[in-house]
Amino acid sequence: MISRAENSLNTAHVVANQEVEAPQTLTYGQKKPFPKHWGNPPALQTCDWTEFPEGYGNGSGSVRHWIIKNLELDSKRAEQQ
Repeated sequence: MISRAENSLNTAHVVANQEVEAPQTLTYGQKKPFPKHWGNPPALQTCDWTEFPEGYGNGSGSVRHWIIKNLELDSKRAEQQ
């Protein structure tokens, strides 16, 4: 028997009692999924429209700043290794 469980952006499919990650749902204007280790984008967002860095698409300036912050953190982590 195959069953499924889904919830907002963090969707998971349960197949034969094994959980398998499903692809992230893209929001309007988003062109590619955000890395999972970034967590969820900010819940409260500005009502502006701006281009995201690194080809992530377009959307809220709040999300743009969140992306930039996470890209900087990823860069620092890479330098430390």
